[in-house]
Amino acid sequence: MKRFPRMLFKDRRISTTISNINRNCLNADLKAYKKLMERIVQVDKHGTVLMMQIENEVGLLGGTRDFSAEASKLFEQQVPAELIKYIRNNLNKLKSGISAPYISNGSKTRGTWEEVFGKSPNTDEIFMAWNYAKYVNELSKAGKAIYNLPTFVNAWDASGGNLIPGVWPSGGPNYLMLDIWQAGAPDIDILANDNYSPTFGLSAANFVHNENPLLLPEACAIWMNDTISAAPKAFFCFGHFKAMGFSPFGIDHPTYHSNHSIKKAYEVLDNLSPLI
Repeated sequence: MKRFPRMLFKDRRISTTISNINRNCLNADLKAYKKLMERIVQVDKHGTVLMMQIENEVGLLGGTRDFSAEASKLFEQQVPAELIKYIRNNLNKLKSGISAPYISNGSKTRGTWEEVFGKSPNTDEIFMAWNYAKYVNELSKAGKAIYNLPTFVNAWDASGGNLIPGVWPSGGPNYLMLDIWQAGAPDIDILANDNYSPTFGLSAANFVHNENPLLLPEACAIWMNDTISAAPKAFFCFGHFKAMGFSPFGIDHPTYHSNHSIKKAYEVLDNLSPLI
């Protein structure tokens, strides 16, 4: 905890998630990620590595935000001017979960997180998303300086209804927080949709926002016996959303062996690739 502190829940319990504001945590990630990129430069002689995924469904599960002393002190400070400027310059393009609380709290040009966005779990997640975006952006920027590959961060999608951040990883690049990530992480090329939703099309549509291209690095929950939807979902993503890419979860799983329909679907999509 001293060297690599983990986030605290509101009741002071220690989470399993490392801090997204502690420099030791970021430096350790930077060291590992830069070594990985250096290794890819050595071995990727034919350019077969297309993109880099940084982190996996990043965020804090079980709480709306980090309640450690360091994070709470930062939460009570001014919202960074960089974020305020982005919000004001793009106000008519933002998702309502960002623009509505900003406007209803007076469209302030400065103030603490709760003064600017109000006191709510949504504000907690906005704070978390900003810190995650800045953290991951440093990784992307450092990696591109070694090998200039596109980068993406994938999201455990936020659930609907009356659920609150922490049910999904709070602060991750879910559709509610896309604006905050686009403001704080300009060196991330794609905010990607891990899509296991029963309303598949709606979840995908939520990620097509302010020129964020649709990429689905995970789809089709094989653990829920969703074994035949991969092929139609692939066609739907490319045809309807002009997706950058689609991948069923666990493409190496036995369910996709033998004569699964995904093979013929990919053959057709391969033939269509010049048009796509």
